[in-house]
Amino acid sequence: MIEMMGNHLGLDLVAVVLMFVSLWLLGNQRREGFIFGLLAALAFVAFNGMVDSFWGILGNLVLAGLNIRGWIRWQQAPSTAA
Repeated sequence: MIEMMGNHLGLDLVAVVLMFVSLWLLGNQRREGFIFGLLAALAFVAFNGMVDSFWGILGNLVLAGLNIRGWIRWQQAPSTAA
């Protein structure tokens, strides 16, 4: 178990932590969550490259694109100031 934790240069751990931060921020309606999601997806692309997973790479590239789309399409709630 300890050996597995040191595999892949900790890239898998970094990706998972970034994804958790992304979900936390988005759940709190914070736009920055898309940036953390993008970074997580890119870390997962690198990780999947290390483990030779074509579908993992492809899926996370799509996820990266969706995070970019979310960032672009994010709209702030309209102001209620009179």
